[in-house]
Amino acid sequence: MKRILFSFAVLMISLPCIAQYKIDTPKCTIKWGDVKINDGGKIGVIFDYNNTLFNGLSYEDYCLMDADFAQDKTDAEKRFTIEFNSALHNRSAVKNRGIGFKPRAEEADYLIVVTPFEIDDHGNFQGKVVLINKEGQNLVTFDKIRCIGGRIGSFVNLMGDGYERLSKFIGTELSKRIAQKKL
Repeated sequence: MKRILFSFAVLMISLPCIAQYKIDTPKCTIKWGDVKINDGGKIGVIFDYNNTLFNGLSYEDYCLMDADFAQDKTDAEKRFTIEFNSALHNRSAVKNRGIGFKPRAEEADYLIVVTPFEIDDHGNFQGKVVLINKEGQNLVTFDKIRCIGGRIGSFVNLMGDGYERLSKFIGTELSKRIAQKKL
């Protein structure tokens, strides 16, 4: 009887952890284009906040409310780029083709354009992410993407947690496709 109760207690404690893992995985519609990444191609990242709502406020209004936000958001963006680069280079096929990351987007052959539609007070992300080449052709679109933010910390920290999850997902999906020689 004690073993049954102990097993039941362990199961009840571990279920929320398993469920949280499933919830944390971003959800979206992926549309793959016909264009492929050339060997030796470099990928950069830019963020487009033109139509983004931060806690229901426009970017300009949120910057007026939080004077440090314009500078602090770069910390969340850096977390995105670091995790994206790590997830992208997780497979040897990416390294073998010489595909890399360029910190300066203007020097990159391809751009990841992160367009949040809304980031709420928990850092939850809703938006679109597109990989384009210099000619503006879409290689892949992650549309209607939803990603869970953080749990504890400042707004920028919670936003950074969401950006980390998002970048790991995108980097992993791209590296899988590159490894299959489909991108």
